[in-house]
Amino acid sequence: MSYIGSYMWKLRQALGSQPILMPGVGLILVNNEGLLHLGKRAHGGEWSYMGGSVEIGASIMDTVIAEMEEETGVRTVPEDWTFIGIHSDPAETTYTYPNGDVVQIINHMFVKTHNEPLQNGEDEEHTEFGLFALNNLPTPMKPDALISLKLYQAFLQTGKVQVK
Repeated sequence: MSYIGSYMWKLRQALGSQPILMPGVGLILVNNEGLLHLGKRAHGGEWSYMGGSVEIGASIMDTVIAEMEEETGVRTVPEDWTFIGIHSDPAETTYTYPNGDVVQIINHMFVKTHNEPLQNGEDEEHTEFGLFALNNLPTPMKPDALISLKLYQAFLQTGKVQVK
């Protein structure tokens, strides 16, 4: 969904740029070799995993499916995804957009194996995609993405859902 007309856009019309809570999803895609599919954001030029915010009337899983298709054109089903944790530490998930809007993201993290190359979906949110090892990430990375990927690494080591 385009930002204009979205739930977040409607909130911003009423509240301006003041900080708001934003439930979101982070979608970590790995290939069979364990390499991460990351996209370089068109706005800001930082690398990150796919993801987005939950709209009114949508569930977390609805958002996972919608954001994957919107950002990459790839269609998935809920059974493709494994929940790995929640990243919500305000010191790490508070983000100021270039227009001054401030959000504290409550990021629900999921992982899925994906072996095909990625391309932009309808919104063209990325300038490029790449495959990267968890211990050799590109720069610049979105700061909250770096921390979320550390939670993913902890999930891999422990097999336990991570909450931060």
